[in-house]
Formats: sequence, structure tokens, C-alpha cells
Amino acid sequence: MKRTALALLASLGFGLLGLYLVAGPAAFRVDAYRLPTVSLPLGLLIAAAAGSYWLVPALRLQTLCAVQGHRLPFGTGLLIHLAGLFGAVVTPGGSGGAPAIAAALRRVGLPLGTGVALAVQVTVLDLVFFAWALPSSLAYLLWSGATALTADLVALALVSMAAAIAATIVLGRYPRLAVRLFLWLARRRALTPLRRRLVTGARAYYRSSRLFGTMRFSTWIALQALGALGWLGMFVLFWSLVRVFQPFGFLTTVASLTIVTLVAFIVPTPGGSGFIEVAVGYGIGAELGSADPVTPPLLLWRLATFYLIFLLGPLASWLLVAGGFGRVSAGRRPRPKQDRPRHAS
Repeated sequence: MKRTALALLASLGFGLLGLYLVAGPAAFRVDAYRLPTVSLPLGLLIAAAAGSYWLVPALRLQTLCAVQGHRLPFGTGLLIHLAGLFGAVVTPGGSGGAPAIAAALRRVGLPLGTGVALAVQVTVLDLVFFAWALPSSLAYLLWSGATALTADLVALALVSMAAAIAATIVLGRYPRLAVRLFLWLARRRALTPLRRRLVTGARAYYRSSRLFGTMRFSTWIALQALGALGWLGMFVLFWSLVRVFQPFGFLTTVASLTIVTLVAFIVPTPGGSGFIEVAVGYGIGAELGSADPVTPPLLLWRLATFYLIFLLGPLASWLLVAGGFGRVSAGRRPRPKQDRPRHAS
């Protein structure tokens, strides 16, 4: 609890500092946050984008569990997704997201190794999205000249993309590395009481990884589409909020946020707080000629996609611990195919 409170205070501090750097004292004027009238179509788009950001990742996790032969209730998947987000926002670079998902999956009945493998696979799917979305975004921004890109930002984006690709290859193609880690831990004298569980976990991890690597190509595309829809929901939500105040290019917004989001993974603040406010505020504000129309939607966007997690995350975690929602049930146990995977991880 104390760690969560410290992370929240740090996030608020960095976030408010970022807003101040972008907009100055105007960031703290109440009258700057008066919302204009929102048209019905734009209001529906805001609701749809928010729903996509919050709900679609749970559907992706449900689909991923089905690949492994497990039935995950959607409500439980949503709680696990929220718990994963909570783990991400209280740790630098979102590093706690995957362990939180693994722990939550273990809590609802999945074996340890399978839960860890699924958490890794969620990470792989996200990294694959950025591996193709970031170069597409850079190419669009450079081709269109819609926004000025400094050499430092391009270099940082390319380094982040290279890191994402490398992590995707290691995590997706070489499950034996994690298996060896399980077995190494099982040989530690201090972990002797957990030896059988760790050995079983190693087998479950390898089996789950093989199922992930040999899934149908159509299932792989569906998982990629769901992942892209979840991330695009977050980006479209920001564009919609900006559009309430002032027109701005849709593709420019999506491309810019794709780059900023990936780079934020290597920023050592909880959830990239501070960096995202500065990067988005300066970038979009420069194109609009002023940060004034950016500050209100930027704050609303961060409240809706980041700070809200500090409320929903602990609630979801408590519900998972209390066991009040459906547990994972076993369906037909698929067998890993012996042929080579039909997709690239």
C-alpha cells in the first residue's frame, strides 16, 4: 500500500511537472479546462475509443487462453488486464505489468508455468505491434512533414524499435531460456520446497510457448488485430479530446503517440509520467501553434488512461484475491504441432 501511494505521488508529481513545462502557469488555471460543447458523433467516438482501450485487451487475453485450451470468463480477463495495468503504472517503464498478469492468472487457476508464458506472450504481442507500427509512423511523419522530428527523437525511436524487435525474438523464439531459468531455480537449495512446482512450471511454460508458436495464422492475425485495436483506442481517444477543442490531423496524432508510447517504455518513471506529458504537449502544441488547446485534452486523456488505473487496479486485484469472479476452466487440451510456426514472433 505504501509503495502504491509513493508511485501515485511520483506519477502525479512528474505529470504535473510535465504539464507545467508545456503550458506554464496556465496548466493550473481552472478556466482552462472548460469543455466546449461536444457533438453527438464525437461523443460516441470518445466513448468507443475509451471502451476499446479498456475492454479489447481482455478479449485478447481470453482468446490467448483459448489457444492454450483454457476457458477464461471475460469478466475475469478484464480484472486480470486491470491488475496488469496497475502493475505497470507503479513500476518504471511498465516492468511490473507482465509479473502482475502472471500472478493474476495463477490466482484464477492456471498453472504457474502457463501463467508466466501467457504473460510473456501478451508482452510479445504488444512488442510485435510496435515493431511494425513505429517504422510506419516514422515513415508517415517524415513523408508528410506533418510534424518536425529531431535527429535525437528519431534515433531514440529507432533504438526503442530495435530493442522491441530483439525482445520479441528472444521471448517469442527461445522459450528454452525461460525453461532453463525455471530449472536453475529448482536446483537452488533455498528453493528445495518449491522444486517440484518449478519443474512442473518449466514443462507448462514450454508447452504453452509451443502452442503459441504453432497457432493458426488466422488466430495470430486476430490477436494482432485485437492488440492494435486496444492501442489505437488509446490514441484515438486523445485525438478525439483534442478535436473537441481544435481540429488536428488524425494520422499525425496516431503516428506521434505511437512513437511517444514506445519510447516511454524506457523512461524510468512510473508509467512514463512526465515524459509523456512533455513529449505529447510539445509535439502537438508546436503543430497547433500553442499549448493552450492541448493542455485540457492532455490532462483528461491521462486521467482516463493512466490515473484511473490507480483506482481500478487495486479494486481488480482485491476482487481476484477474494475469488469472487469466475476461474479458468479447462477446455479441449490442444497438442503443439510439430511443424514449424507459420508466423514470425
